[in-house]
Amino acid sequence: MLLRVTKETVSDYLVEAQRSWKWVTENYRIESPLLEPMVTLQASGGSLEFALSYIVDYTKRTTVKDQLFTKIVDEVASSKGRLEWASSSAAVVSQSAPADLRAPGDSGSATSATAR
Repeated sequence: MLLRVTKETVSDYLVEAQRSWKWVTENYRIESPLLEPMVTLQASGGSLEFALSYIVDYTKRTTVKDQLFTKIVDEVASSKGRLEWASSSAAVVSQSAPADLRAPGDSGSATSATAR
C-alpha cells in the first residue's frame, strides 16, 4: 500500500526526472541514480518502522509530503481493519501549583490524562 500510494503521488514528476537524468547520463559520465520510490523497513523497539524514499521537485516538497500522508491516512481508514495505526499510551500528570500561586477558583487537585 505504501509503495502504491507513493508511486501514485509522485508519478508525474518521476517521468520528468527520469527524462532529465537520461539526458545527464548520456552527456556526462554519471551513473543514473535510483529514481523509483522505495519503502524500507526497520524493526525498532518491538515495532516496525517504514520509511518512504521518493524524488520530488524541491519547490513542492511540503505539498507532496502532505498529499502523500493524507492518502496514506485515507488508505488506513478505508482498509476495514486490515491496516491499523500502532498505538501507544502515555500518562500525563499535571501537578498543581502551590496554594499562593493558584488562580482563583482552582481547587489545586492533580489531574491525569491518557493520550492515544
